[in-house]
Amino acid sequence: MSETYTLRVTKNQLQAISNACETCSRAAIGQFDKILDYCKDSNGKHINSYELTRSIESLIKPLMGLHMNASYGVGKFEEADVLFDMYQTIRHRLAWDDAYATGILNPGEKRKYIEMMTVNYDAPMQFSKEPLPIINETKPPINELL
Repeated sequence: MSETYTLRVTKNQLQAISNACETCSRAAIGQFDKILDYCKDSNGKHINSYELTRSIESLIKPLMGLHMNASYGVGKFEEADVLFDMYQTIRHRLAWDDAYATGILNPGEKRKYIEMMTVNYDAPMQFSKEPLPIINETKPPINELL
C-alpha cells in the first residue's frame, strides 16, 4: 500500500481541488471545452465559446491522435483516471453534504431521487489503480471556536 496523507481544507478549497481534478483529467483525454470554462477576460467574463473551443481543438487533437469530435475516455491514461477518481469522490461528498445542509435530506434518510437526480449523488466508481480517496469532515478544535 502506498503512503497516505491528510490534507485539511475548507469547503471552498475542496471545491477548487475538485474543479482542478476534473479539468486536468478531461484535458488529458482530449475534452478541452472544460478547460476554457475557467478562462476569463480582464473583466472576469468567461471567454469560452464554441468557436474558441474548436480552434484550440484543431491545434491539439491531431497531436493527440484524435479526430475533431473524438476524445479518449476514462481508462485510457492512469494519471487522468487518478484525477477523475478524486473528482468523483469529492463531488459525491460535497453533493451529499449540501443535501443535508439544505434540508433536502435528513440523516438516516435514503436518497430522494427527484431532488437528487444528478450523478453527483452516485457512488464514485474506481477507474485508477489507486484506492478511492476518503474524505472525512472535520470539526475545528474547541480552542478555535473560542
